[in-house]
Amino acid sequence: MSTPVSLLDRVCAAQTANSALRGNDLRKAGRKVAALATRDGCALMAVDDAGERLIAAALLADDAVRTVDTSRRLDDQSVLLVAGFLAGTTGIAQKADLARALGAAHVQATVLGDERVSVHGCDRVTSLNFRPHLVAL
Repeated sequence: MSTPVSLLDRVCAAQTANSALRGNDLRKAGRKVAALATRDGCALMAVDDAGERLIAAALLADDAVRTVDTSRRLDDQSVLLVAGFLAGTTGIAQKADLARALGAAHVQATVLGDERVSVHGCDRVTSLNFRPHLVAL
């Protein structure tokens, strides 16, 4: 029987995994995000700090990648929300609501890890099935 995991445990695990995302792991994840965005014609919007780093890596990986300008309307645009490892889905739902309020026609999300989640406001959530290489010191 498995032991229940507390919210604090999930937050700490997500923070540790997001903090370890760098170098080749970050570049690999950035290429995956870029491929999703260009395949689906989406502009990228970060959900969290890890999402900002992933978007930066995606921008470096592919010149065709576009980002969202939240100071402008997103009428009829497709948006891909980008998040790191998750402790919960509230942040994604809030960003999805923002994108919809700005007029986005389609809102998707991508997250690191292998969790299958459903998020209010998102048409689809894709898990990148990504595990960083942790180095013991």
